[in-house]
Amino acid sequence: MELGSHAFLEPGQNRTIPFSSQQDTSIVRQRVPLVKKKHGRLQHGAHPHRVRRPGINSIPTGASRRNGSPPHLKYTTIGDLCITCPPERTAIARKGLDGVMIEPPCLSTCNGRPISKELYELETLFGPKANFVLPHSNGPPYSFMAKVVNKQSGNTVLTCDLRYRVIVKQCKRYKPKNRDLKASCSLGNIWGSRCTFHCRGGGYLSRPNSYVECGENELWEGEEPYCVFNGKEAH
Repeated sequence: MELGSHAFLEPGQNRTIPFSSQQDTSIVRQRVPLVKKKHGRLQHGAHPHRVRRPGINSIPTGASRRNGSPPHLKYTTIGDLCITCPPERTAIARKGLDGVMIEPPCLSTCNGRPISKELYELETLFGPKANFVLPHSNGPPYSFMAKVVNKQSGNTVLTCDLRYRVIVKQCKRYKPKNRDLKASCSLGNIWGSRCTFHCRGGGYLSRPNSYVECGENELWEGEEPYCVFNGKEAH
């Protein structure tokens, strides 16, 4: 998916949004370094190649901030490997859910190739393998710190500010049109909530099994019943 696109997520399908559907899916793994012999031939050696000290930089992304300036993603370069922080992601809760379960995102290189977790892994405050639930975000996205850890040395090579914007589809609060009706809604006003009815003052419903439901388009769908008192309809 393109950066900034949406995806429906639920606990059984709790993958966060990938960087791009056209990204290079080959995984970056540890390479055996080459050592040069005196006579000029190359052989596989046990000595590690020289590694530059990681420097923290930032690169612009395709999305724009509210003030018009492009957001920048932090990255670091270790040897010939460029590691970048994950971009801001947007997730939409599935029908009947008031939040999204998130997995810690996978790391990628600066050109979008995924990095093997055997080399580097992103650890959040919940741990490297713990999922976490985020509710609807009103206003700014959720933001919390994470660190990129070298799996062999255990050292932190980069810190990232993870951002998630969570959307829970909601209808306006349901108010019965008929003042003799009282509504009871199963999930408040989120997508998938059903409101059933009963009559005030001892009447009975014209259609006892009637309900309205909050639809994906964030509008209430269905038809209200009416109340009957002493054989007379009340509208």
